[in-house]
Amino acid sequence: MEAQLEEKLINDPSILLDFGYDVEKINRQHVIKDSDGKTRFLDLIFQDKNGKTIVIELKNVKATTNTYKQINNYLKSLKNYNIISNGIVIARGYEPDFYELINEREDIDFIDLEDLGFE
Repeated sequence: MEAQLEEKLINDPSILLDFGYDVEKINRQHVIKDSDGKTRFLDLIFQDKNGKTIVIELKNVKATTNTYKQINNYLKSLKNYNIISNGIVIARGYEPDFYELINEREDIDFIDLEDLGFE
């Protein structure tokens, strides 16, 4: 399912327009080093029309606190490269703790898979 969604977003990023994102693809499975020097793979990286980097993390399960830690780590790692970015988690719902964490942030959004037409 994640691979299908990744393909759909790569081929037609306009599906994010309804969620306020007018983006174009930069890369998929992009490799970065995190602050601990570990290699990390970003599912998708897009750029919006204002030049801002948008990192997308895809999950075919509910988003959890671990999902939050993952997207947060990606954003912090990109900041180390002087790339200020926003994150979008696309998942099959979320646990309450995840929502509380992202609700405190303006740079991380959530989109449910069902809202993108995936059941």
